[in-house]
Amino acid sequence: MELTKRQALFLITICFVANKVQRLPSLVSSALGRHGFLVFFAMGVIDVLFLLLALLFNKNNRGKTTYQICKTAGGKFYAKIIYVLLGIYYLANALLPYEAVHDLFANILFDFLSWETYSLVFAITVFFVANRRLKNIGRLGEIFYYTIALSFIVLLVLGATTTNYQRTLPFADLEAKMLIDTCLTYSLWFGDFLIIYMIVGKVKEDGKKLGWQIILMYSICVIVISFAYIVFYGLYEHLSPSQNSLISSISQFSLLNLEIGRIDWFFVLFFQIGTVVASGVYLHLASQSFQEVFGIKDKKYIVLVLVALIYIADIFVFKSIQEGVSIIAFISKYFAISMILFMPIILLITEIVANKKTLKKYNFDKYQILYQKNKQPQKEPRKELKEKEAVSE
Repeated sequence: MELTKRQALFLITICFVANKVQRLPSLVSSALGRHGFLVFFAMGVIDVLFLLLALLFNKNNRGKTTYQICKTAGGKFYAKIIYVLLGIYYLANALLPYEAVHDLFANILFDFLSWETYSLVFAITVFFVANRRLKNIGRLGEIFYYTIALSFIVLLVLGATTTNYQRTLPFADLEAKMLIDTCLTYSLWFGDFLIIYMIVGKVKEDGKKLGWQIILMYSICVIVISFAYIVFYGLYEHLSPSQNSLISSISQFSLLNLEIGRIDWFFVLFFQIGTVVASGVYLHLASQSFQEVFGIKDKKYIVLVLVALIYIADIFVFKSIQEGVSIIAFISKYFAISMILFMPIILLITEIVANKKTLKKYNFDKYQILYQKNKQPQKEPRKELKEKEAVSE
């Protein structure tokens, strides 16, 4: 087993938060304005509901991987299809935090430096994280979890004490169609519970179930992220779409100004550790998926190729963050929502089929053993054998 339940909880929480407090609130505000927090809440509730299916899948398949279950149910080809879909989803999600770091460092902190050069340093860092074993990444998340959580809480409190909550009212003019369209467009930023399908059979069993702790923490994160959007929009209102990142702008009006400058930026930078970890986690999961698909023994070559793809996409395709993120959202919206809504159901059906086939094979093997035993010639009792010998003499 590679992960403890504590480490699995920390990694899922970090990945959930890391993507949603960067560029996403700005994008959502341009579509829904003060109602944008409903996107985070609605998609969060959907995530929690399908998280239950993922946890049920994990509970019923201890000691097995998702690939083994899919292979049992539908053969190698079916298992490879499922893993290709998961691999693409993880790879796309690895690109999102990478773009968030690009946005922060290239456009906010060091806009006079060449991002093409600096991005190489970040690409090497992500490669180093993704190329580790899952238990090493779990330890990394365990080490930095409280630093990341504290940084986010401090920044949120600073923003919450200076925001104008009246700017988020009223709710009466909400258009349901616009809400659904926005949820659909930015669905790639959600569905982090799909991480569970790649850690099935890899979480250490210690008598406690990997269940209610993740559900509770996930639900708390949904509420906190929704509240963070309210704080963000209350600060900037109609200027929200022009803000690059929630996490870097939410504390802008706080009073943490000293001779050395805004010390809240230290918390912003500490929080970005979670962004690096999230990108590394998703890239690691993507490499594991493609490793199973192509049967490559050494994972580092796959990680190297995937990091190169992300770097090339970041430099050449998504050079403009605003246009790049819009392209990602447009291309991925139907794929992402399908993964969130249908993949848990498909894998639950797959588990049922796999269990039936395993039971059928077990009963057949048991019947074969009994049949062979019954077919063997019966040995005559020793007493009857002696009587036959005496008669013959």
